[in-house]
Order: sequence, then C-alpha cells, then structure tokens
Amino acid sequence: MTSPRSRIRALRAICLVAGALLSTATPALDDTPAQLRNFFPIGVWVPPPYAYALWQSRGANTMVGIGFDLEGSIAQANSLGLHMIREPRPDPADDANEPLLLGWAQPDEPDGIYSQVPYGTIQSTYASWKSVASNRPVFINFVGDLNQYDLVTAESGDNWYRKYVQGADWICADKYPVNQGVSDLGVMGRTMDHLQLMAGNKPIFAFIESSDIDTGDGHPAPSPGQLRAQMWEVIVHGARGLWFFPEQISPTFVFDATPANVAAEMTTQNATITALASVLQGVLNPPGLSASVAAPLDAGWRSASSGSYFIVVNLSGNTHNASSIALTGIGAAVSATVYGEARSVPISGNAISDDFAPYAVHIYVLPAPDEIFRDGFQ
Repeated sequence: MTSPRSRIRALRAICLVAGALLSTATPALDDTPAQLRNFFPIGVWVPPPYAYALWQSRGANTMVGIGFDLEGSIAQANSLGLHMIREPRPDPADDANEPLLLGWAQPDEPDGIYSQVPYGTIQSTYASWKSVASNRPVFINFVGDLNQYDLVTAESGDNWYRKYVQGADWICADKYPVNQGVSDLGVMGRTMDHLQLMAGNKPIFAFIESSDIDTGDGHPAPSPGQLRAQMWEVIVHGARGLWFFPEQISPTFVFDATPANVAAEMTTQNATITALASVLQGVLNPPGLSASVAAPLDAGWRSASSGSYFIVVNLSGNTHNASSIALTGIGAAVSATVYGEARSVPISGNAISDDFAPYAVHIYVLPAPDEIFRDGFQ
C-alpha cells in the first residue's frame, strides 16, 4: 500500500509544477544533544507558511520539512521564533546564521518502497553536510513499520536500517495506528523500542496522527483521547520530540484536517509537555526508581531536582478504576501530587491506587530523595 508520505510527496510535486502553493541501551542525559536538554520539540509536518501561526497557537514550536517556498518558509518561521528541521539551502553553508534551525533533514522515508534512497547516498549526504557544520544534527524519518527492504539487493532487517542510521543523528519513525485500524495503541511504544534498538544512543522521535488521512478507508481520525495516549506513550518510551501529521490525503488533499476537538486536546497536552520539557528530557527510566502497572496501563519515570515523576498512560478505550501503580525508590513518601489535576493521591505499601478514564494520563510527582537525584544526573 502506498504510504501517506509517498502520496503527500506526489501532491506537493503537483503543487509545485502547477505553481500552487547497536544496542538496546537507553540514551543517558549526557548523550542527549544540548539543543534538547531543556527543550522538547513539538512539530508539524510541512504546513504552509500561512499556517505557522496557527500551529504555534496550538503549542507547536518546530516546523518539520518544507513543502515549497524554502526562503519564504524560513522567513516566516524566523519571524515567529519557530524552530525548523528541514532540508539545507542549496549551499548548506548559507544556513550558518540560522540559530532556530534545529537540524537538517534527510529525504523523508528513504527506506520506503516508493521513496527509497540508497543508504550509501544517505551516508554520503551526511558526511557532506557534517563537513559544513559538524555540530548541526541531521534528522531522518523511517516508515513506521520499520519493515522495508532494499529494492536492489533485497537486504532488510535491523542491520540494514542501521546503515541508514549512520547517515543521521536524530532518528524518527511515523506510525499511524488509528488510521490503520489498529486498536492497540501500545504499538506506538513498541515502535519506539524497536527504533531505539536500531538507533543505539542516538535520540529518537515520533510522528503522531491527528487527522483522518483517507476518509474513504473506513478508519477515522484519532479521538482526542487516542491522540493524548499516543503522545504520552511515545514519551514514556523515550521520544525526545514529537511531530503531528495533520494532512488528509484522500479523496482530496487538505493540509490540516485535524478535528477541532483533537486540536484542543493537542493544545492542552502540548502545554503540559512544554512545561515539563526539562524533566522529560532527563534520563529515561533512571535507576533507583521504578513503576509497575498492569496492561493496558503503561508507565515510565523521570528524576529531576523538582521531584520524581511517574507517567502512567491508559492505552485502552475502557475505564480502569482502582488500578495499582507499584513504586520503588520513593523513600518514605505517603502521598503524591498529580500534575495538573489539583489533587493528591495516597501511597500505601509503596503503591498508588487510582482511576483511569479511557486513554487517561496521570503524572504523579513525589519529592526526589537526594540519592535518586545523584544517580540520575551524575
């Protein structure tokens, strides 16, 4: 099946012609680029420049990719103080004075059957760009199933993908479960785990669906709750930034088909993520802490000077009341604050019992013992 990315590339080309618009190790904080330590990139895929302000109002801080009008897009992003991940100018050296340029982007989905670029070309491009600006990250995005193959050699599998990873610093995948009729949103976390396996210590990122990509295929846009759960599931599994895919591809092309209620939820969650950026960019699941939950809940944790943070996501569309979250490394704590909810919950026997509405996310905050802080950050 042709991927949404392949179809959007074809549509952008039509617009232009027409003149229209290895290891499994989790990266530690010291391995995270300086650009990300106190900043969580939240982006959108190739919006037209006139929509940049709208996306900024929804909490996006990064524009990912350029569909057309390179210079106009750069000027508009700079005027709004928005970061960019994009192709370089024809002479990459001309990007030297672009402080809001987070990284250069390799061609989208170079592993794809309909968009394939040989890994040798990707590696060569990477070396060329790095010779111009060695400190600027290079971004690459893969087909979300991470199951493509080489059209020339038939090579496939993780070792083949690692050859592409050699041509980038920031590694991403696009997976759209609701649009694919997949009800198990845990697939987002598993995709992140697989991506990290191939990326090694390089930061990983995720695309999140926000629209009904093909209105004729019987699969709707994600609900607000499904969007929320996907966003936090990829964060639980180590995403260092996330990007929205808001386009409708078929039967007609629309740049932003995000339903109003989904956009409202996106805005709310983006604000929370932005406020917690320095926490979320800390060590993933640092030693000395842990949270254990039963499916369909999923959990991750971070440690910061402001406290210990336990993120718990309900990945199902069902309510789960009196769910147990077993904690370790919390000292003698007897209660936890629930971030953004103006409430606290008791801790009994090193466990929290709490209710989860469909696709709910709760973030529990406890004071961080000094030894946990030291273990996580030194």
